[in-house]
Amino acid sequence: MPLTNVNLSRVVIGIVAIVAVIGLFAYQSGTLPLFGKLNTNSSSTTSTGSALIQSNTTPPTAAERAAILEVPGPNASQEEKDRYFQLMVKFAQPTGNISLTNCQPDPLVLWVREGQSFTITNKDNAAHTVQITEAHKYQVDPQGSKTVKADFGGGPGESGIFCDPTDGAKIVGVIHVTK
Repeated sequence: MPLTNVNLSRVVIGIVAIVAVIGLFAYQSGTLPLFGKLNTNSSSTTSTGSALIQSNTTPPTAAERAAILEVPGPNASQEEKDRYFQLMVKFAQPTGNISLTNCQPDPLVLWVREGQSFTITNKDNAAHTVQITEAHKYQVDPQGSKTVKADFGGGPGESGIFCDPTDGAKIVGVIHVTK
């Protein structure tokens, strides 16, 4: 059967409809990656949906913890970024609270919605400075707490948590922000 303008139009409309349905499904299921942000200028992938967030009560192993804190660099392959994202999301906790003990956050990865408030609780007898971005630095008194709004600029993505940062400081945890 020869392709006429009417048949060609139907084929194009059919293909567009299929692509739209697949795209909508991927977006709603949280599997459509978007570029996220980390203070290290990483381009790790992230999701705006919460479908991938599952409450995992098992803490990460030492190797998993180290891998979460080793953010892929800007030249990392998409496979490395995807592997990092999947591991980070596996341990993301929607607790609404980060507890610091010896500058180590619990949970290691906090999951919050953009604009949602969460609390940083300092369990130590010394004050700590918690930095998320250059503009988002918080002094948390000994045995005190600070309420923070998850609005770090740039929308959904990952932001590193730094505790008492100095030059060359490494992240001690991650905040995963979704829509």
